[in-house]
Amino acid sequence: MTIYWLPGWEFKPLLVAHPEVCYRLLEQLSRRVRRAEGAD
Repeated sequence: MTIYWLPGWEFKPLLVAHPEVCYRLLEQLSRRVRRAEGAD
């Protein structure tokens, strides 16, 4: 497993420069919320 760390001040510009990363994060987060709520 590889873990990457990104300081907060670099995270937002990364998402702005690479919207596909933002989209993937939103997909994963919504999937986890649905699973946590039991709406799988």
